[in-house]
Amino acid sequence: MKICLVGYGISNEELLKKILINEDDEIYVSNNKPFSDKEIFFFENNNILYEEKHGELLKNSDLAIISPGINPESLPVKIIKENNISYTTEIEYVWKKIKDKNPESIFIAITGTNGKSTTTKLIGHILKNAYNTFIGGNLGTPFQLLNLTKKYI
Repeated sequence: MKICLVGYGISNEELLKKILINEDDEIYVSNNKPFSDKEIFFFENNNILYEEKHGELLKNSDLAIISPGINPESLPVKIIKENNISYTTEIEYVWKKIKDKNPESIFIAITGTNGKSTTTKLIGHILKNAYNTFIGGNLGTPFQLLNLTKKYI
């Protein structure tokens, strides 16, 4: 499968380096700004194709993993829609990997304007005595660093 990371921020960089690099898929990175020398060195040493303007690599992908900072009205989203490319986010992608390994795992997402961190900590505290819990997002360990072979709630 040809997977294109759309936008190369923290979440997609972690996804690439912790999970995708170890898989058999062909990986592309499509960005709207220049990459650093360090990033280019990493891409070239790991046979990852990259583009600094959203275009041909994105158009030729089977799956686009969209960075959280990408505007739904932006050029890459337009390219994805016009070319009928399947798309997801890094959170959903990793969650599906967890569910493949551990179908009984449960995911609780907390959204809103105020109180997300407090609510997350409270729920995690309540559940940790009975279940193997993981608190992610802006708290704790990045999602991509999970042990995908464990069962989580």
